[in-house]
Amino acid sequence: MRLRMRYQGWSGCTLESLEKGRLSPLVFDPAPDQKLGRGSKVILITHGHPEHVLGAVSHLKIAERDPVSIVGSKSVCRYLRRRSRVEADTFHAVLPGDSIMVAGWKVRVFGWDHMGLLPQDWRTKLSYLAKLAAHPLHLAGIALDGILGPWHKPMLGFRVEAPEIAAPVVYMGEGLHRKTTSSRIREAFGEKPVSALIAAVEPEDTLELPEILKAQAVGGVIAFEAHKIWRERFGMPQIDLPDLKQRLLERGLRSWTPGPGESVELT
Repeated sequence: MRLRMRYQGWSGCTLESLEKGRLSPLVFDPAPDQKLGRGSKVILITHGHPEHVLGAVSHLKIAERDPVSIVGSKSVCRYLRRRSRVEADTFHAVLPGDSIMVAGWKVRVFGWDHMGLLPQDWRTKLSYLAKLAAHPLHLAGIALDGILGPWHKPMLGFRVEAPEIAAPVVYMGEGLHRKTTSSRIREAFGEKPVSALIAAVEPEDTLELPEILKAQAVGGVIAFEAHKIWRERFGMPQIDLPDLKQRLLERGLRSWTPGPGESVELT
């Protein structure tokens, strides 16, 4: 079965079968402005930061739509259930290590540690902090959204597969970075080879990631810059996605770096 992954901005990604009607689409961390349409689907939320839950909130508040299934932490599910306007919506509270069946998909849950929000060396770190301090209203708005939202932990990743799919697809969210350990990657991938790893990347991690991933049994890497909008707003460096793609290719890894609205077909 062929699958199509479409990147929607922020950390929002959709994964759907190109054979219509076979499987419900999966939506990972729908972006705040992402339109999900009326059809039934499965929405998987990695953690409670605002840019990961606000897209789901907007969709759940629509009364005229088909029911959806939500997979996320207990805190996220409780937060989203209170905002749902369709009684038939279902909520699956999960923890790392859980495995559930939903809408024909087998979803295995693993944990991860969030990417660092600031670089390691102090000179660059102080430069970043100065840029943040120069935009106090934007910074306060982000902080307020975080305070009003659900508790952001645990942070979850999802390995998804179905009977018609030869190898699992792993969505690692913001858990792939320079401090990601090999044990975390093994936990995410499991025992089977992975057809594709979908993950966010920050500019500070582009040198380390190809080395971290080069020995992994993965068919391809789909990388995106989750915080591009914030980085532009605060005047911070942007990731060079073509350079990252080339670095991954040099280490024997197929790679894709889609922009918002662009898609990748997986076989």
